[in-house]
This record gives sequence, C-alpha cells and structure tokens, in this order.
Amino acid sequence: MNGNFSQLEKKVLFELEKSKYKEIYTLRDVKLMSQFSESTIRRAIRDGRLVKMQQVKNGRLMFTKKAVMNWLDGDK
Repeated sequence: MNGNFSQLEKKVLFELEKSKYKEIYTLRDVKLMSQFSESTIRRAIRDGRLVKMQQVKNGRLMFTKKAVMNWLDGDK
C-alpha cells in the first residue's frame, strides 16, 4: 500500500486510535477492536466470557476496558 488510505480506512484508523484512550466501550468499539462479528460478541456475553456493564437506559451495551481486554486475552 502506498500510504493513500480511503475515507473508510481513515475512519477505521481514527476510531481505533481513539479507542485506546477510552475506559468505557460500546458494542461498536468492541467490534472494531476485536474484528469479531456482533453475534460472536453477543455469544461471549451470553456465555459469560465477556462481562457487560449494566445495560443503560436506551438499551446500549457498554463494557469496561478491563472486561474487554480480559476477554480478548482469553481470561474470564
């Protein structure tokens, strides 16, 4: 690749960089970081491998940075 990124690639790179500094992640953040599908992430939640925060009022799934890192490292 010659260093020329498409708009989509730039957006993904920006979101990944931003996520490094967050302490609370959304489902979208987890998908972007892990490259897993939403169904895989939801399965991990259901199986107790990925611990979600209490679901917020509008129904969004939220995760602590520690919970996501533990899941990605294979810890429970």
